[in-house]
Order: sequence, then C-alpha cells, then structure tokens
Amino acid sequence: MLHSDLTADDLQQIQQKVPEAEILGVSIDETFFQDFPETDRYPRQIYYRIFAAQFLPTELDRVLYLDTDTIAIQPLDDLYHKAFDGASYIACTHVRALFNKMNCLRLGIAEDVPYINTGVMVLNLKQLRQQQTTEDVLAFVSDKKNRLLLPDQDIISALYGQSIIPLDPIQYNMTEKLFTLHQSERSYSANVQRQTPERDPQYRLGQTEHQRHSLLRQK
Repeated sequence: MLHSDLTADDLQQIQQKVPEAEILGVSIDETFFQDFPETDRYPRQIYYRIFAAQFLPTELDRVLYLDTDTIAIQPLDDLYHKAFDGASYIACTHVRALFNKMNCLRLGIAEDVPYINTGVMVLNLKQLRQQQTTEDVLAFVSDKKNRLLLPDQDIISALYGQSIIPLDPIQYNMTEKLFTLHQSERSYSANVQRQTPERDPQYRLGQTEHQRHSLLRQK
C-alpha cells in the first residue's frame, strides 16, 4: 500500500479488515511530487501509479491496479496473467477517434497513440524499471503543465502510449456511459464495473454476484 501519511496503527486496522490479504505499507516522500500539478480532484496520490515500478518491491514484476470505484464482478486471473508481449501497460480507452485526436494534439503525440483510462491497468513493473526515468516524466510535466487535464492519464498515454496493449473496455472497464451506449449481452458479461458517485459503494459491494449482474441488467 503506497501512502504518505498512514501510521502503523492505520495499516493494522486495514489489515484487520482484510485478514485474507497481507498489507505491506510503502511510505512515499511527498516532496517527490512537489513539481507535479495537483487539485482537490486530482491530488498527488494519482501519480503513485505512474512510479509504481520505482516504489513497489523489486520482487514484483507485475501489478494489477484498480481504482477504488471498481467492482470486480468476475475473477480477474486472466486479466492479471495476460501476456505483455513487450508492452509496459495493459489498459482500456474510453475515448473515441475524435477525442483521441484532440488529446493527441493537446499533448503533442502521434494520433495512433491510445488515450487510456488509468482506472484499470496491468503494469509491467520489470520493463518499466528499465524504461522509465523520473527525469523524463518531470520534463514532460514541466513542458505540458498547462495542458494537463487528467494528469496521470495524460502522462502515461503520452510517454508510454506506444507500449500499451488495449483491453476491451466493455469487458474490463464498464462505465455507466458505456453500458448506455452498448446495451447488449456483452454488456451483461462485464468482468469489471466502475462505480458511479450517486450509488452507494457499501451497498454495491455487499451485493451477491447474481444481484450485481441483475443490477447491471436493470440499468
């Protein structure tokens, strides 16, 4: 667990909530991100995922990142073990061609680079440790600081877009908007659903698998 202000007591309480898992705390020096833009909506913690390869233990060669608004409806073993085939990230895009082009123009990158959503990603930590430098990321942030809208997504898409394997968003990063646009049998078999703010996550997380599927069908 990457953090900057959790105490040993906090970590112990979290561990008690999930006894089936082992919680390992990794303290991050906040000054590391002092040159990165942040807002109330996008605090500096969003950048942890960018430097996960540097912060996480070296014995880890991959990690599955899920935003806290994510509900895993189906087992994610297949996603976690997907072959990288030389890529640094496996992720989805929610952006259609026109908006992808606009993002590419805004960030100064090639039009064939996918603009990814960072809510569900598999990271190739081993490759990123060899490929990524703090200086490259800082240089990009400094150059594009006034153009960053969704900072973590902008950075990962711009710097590593040529090294991303795209996932099917309907299966692995289903949102309310996607469900509305693609109401089909495939929509009902989504592995990962993103939580919307107006729904109560505690209620949703307490649903059985059957109930969650039913709720998807009712939307």
